[in-house]
Amino acid sequence: MHASKALLPAPAPSRGASFAWVAVAYLAALGGGVGVGYALAEGGGGAFDARSSPDAPLYIAAVADLAMTVVVYCFSLGKGNSSFYDAYWSVAPMYLAGYWAAAVAWLQPAPFNAARVALVLAAVCVWGVRLTWNWCIGWTGLDHEDWRYVKIREDMTAKGLGPVAYWTLGSFLSLHIFPTVIVFFALVPAFVAVCRSGEAPVGAADVVGAAMCFLATFIEWLSDRQMRRWRRARTAATSPAFCTDGLWAYSRHPNYFGECLFWWGLYVLSLQTQREGYAVFSFAGALAITLMFVFASVPMMDERSRARRPGFDGYCTQVSALVPLPWRRYRA
Repeated sequence: MHASKALLPAPAPSRGASFAWVAVAYLAALGGGVGVGYALAEGGGGAFDARSSPDAPLYIAAVADLAMTVVVYCFSLGKGNSSFYDAYWSVAPMYLAGYWAAAVAWLQPAPFNAARVALVLAAVCVWGVRLTWNWCIGWTGLDHEDWRYVKIREDMTAKGLGPVAYWTLGSFLSLHIFPTVIVFFALVPAFVAVCRSGEAPVGAADVVGAAMCFLATFIEWLSDRQMRRWRRARTAATSPAFCTDGLWAYSRHPNYFGECLFWWGLYVLSLQTQREGYAVFSFAGALAITLMFVFASVPMMDERSRARRPGFDGYCTQVSALVPLPWRRYRA
């Protein structure tokens, strides 16, 4: 929804003012999350009591994450633009991983391996800063909203569902809560590695998992850079009308592949110290994100490109949807 269609109509703020609004939203969300987390740690009892539950930081983080999401949603609702949430995907994991590291080291001290904690924090923060910066480069401000959000609203309107349905079922549940939940589940391996691994030495799984995370971040950085360069250079006469530079010659969505690889890397990083009871949750998060890209994001993006870019059907027949495959290189 464009800013001109906000619940409180007002001229779209400048790009700088838009970033200021997002910064205020995320600082408010962090404050709300810290407040909720502190209240639970001090008086929540039961599963939230670190003295009786070693998993308390996980449960506290889950509730705080939902509270932060609600705060961001309030800004989305107030400004009529669900893109307030866009950067939360990459910002929240840095908040949560930082909290878990602080919890095990200072807040609720427990045995831990400093090298493993450093690996997890480095992997999450390098990925998170890179992805957030990529969003900053491409976001034009509150005059813009992700076309997928606009499509959801238009599809719901076509079915006779009004603004209330969009802002509850569409925006709140689908665009805010759902991604928060699946990202949190995908982040459970980071909790296991940081808070539940004790002093177990760093092993092969830690090294391989961290390498996968850093490789994934590099793939995302490279593919996004190649796409930006192509967009800057293209003209009305550019052929083909879609990017086939670099990794894009081998995968239609190499950036999505990098994103999936990152979450699987976190899962592998936790295998060295994976504890019974976490295995299913750890596996489920990375799997859910992968399935979301394979069955939702990729088909939606491909459908849009087919409608807007001549020759894209042929590109689809030649090139892998997600995993870059050398033997399926695009040839004009």
